[in-house]
Amino acid sequence: MTSANISDPEVIRTFRTQLASFIKLCSAALSARASELNRTRDWLRGEQLPYWKGQSFRREEAFQNARRQWLEAEAAVTEGMRSRGPGKPSSIEERIEMDRARRRRDEADEKLTLVKRWLVRLDQEGEPLMHQCQGHDFDLRDRGVAALAQLQRLAERVQTYLDLPTGGGVSMPPPPGAGGAP
Repeated sequence: MTSANISDPEVIRTFRTQLASFIKLCSAALSARASELNRTRDWLRGEQLPYWKGQSFRREEAFQNARRQWLEAEAAVTEGMRSRGPGKPSSIEERIEMDRARRRRDEADEKLTLVKRWLVRLDQEGEPLMHQCQGHDFDLRDRGVAALAQLQRLAERVQTYLDLPTGGGVSMPPPPGAGGAP
């Protein structure tokens, strides 16, 4: 058994106050992580997923239009060469525009894939993590309340002990394990 020489219960009260502050900070940090995880998942599912689905669709349409224009320009160039008349000299501009539209479409597809991957990951790994954070938070609060109550009782006992009169020359009994026999 351990022992302590405490001459003032204020030491225990100060420690109790600091422990209460620590418990409050830890609890806030744990609950904030669970909230951040929920907010992130909701943001991905509610905003990013529909946005990138729409962008993917629109950019695919833009790519298909650019591809059609390039094919028409290619046909006009080929026709101009065959007829030896005034035709379209080149389809390079349409090809550049088609490549630009393809890159934009591919970017939207990559972003959509990434959002879906993160949603799956948050559902698979984030949900258990969130429950662990909540479990640790509840456990910390329960144990913290018990520890704070025990410290309060200890401070009161020390105060009661220190307030006892010494009784006119009668010495106080030595603490248990002090080595002296009564």
